[in-house]
Amino acid sequence: MSIRPNDEILQEPFWKALAQGQLRMQRCCECGTFRHPPSPICHKCASFEMEWTPLGGGARLYSFTVARHSVHTSLDAKMPYVIALVDLDEGVRMVSSISGIAASDLRIGMRLKCSIEKVSADFALPYFVPEPETKTP
Repeated sequence: MSIRPNDEILQEPFWKALAQGQLRMQRCCECGTFRHPPSPICHKCASFEMEWTPLGGGARLYSFTVARHSVHTSLDAKMPYVIALVDLDEGVRMVSSISGIAASDLRIGMRLKCSIEKVSADFALPYFVPEPETKTP
């Protein structure tokens, strides 16, 4: 058994795009505001017009916590794991997880990049990994 949204929710373009290896979010056609989770109306200008737009995947770590208690048997092997709030470059904050780094090495504000990980043939999740630091001369 695994934790995943029901099949009706999986029909949403967000989940379909992830299954195809791409991070997409709703963007208002009137004012350009991105929104997540999906909603029928723009919270900034109240427009009903929207499109699903691919995102670059760049982000900054806003906050995080470390889960040390498994709430589902499918998570036992991942314990402990990081639950993170990340601010995407497009202005959207989302909940995700971080991989590829020890929790003790995480720093608020650090640069991250989305890494889409396949869970099954038709389901994937967005994780974030540290972006290599670039040195400026």
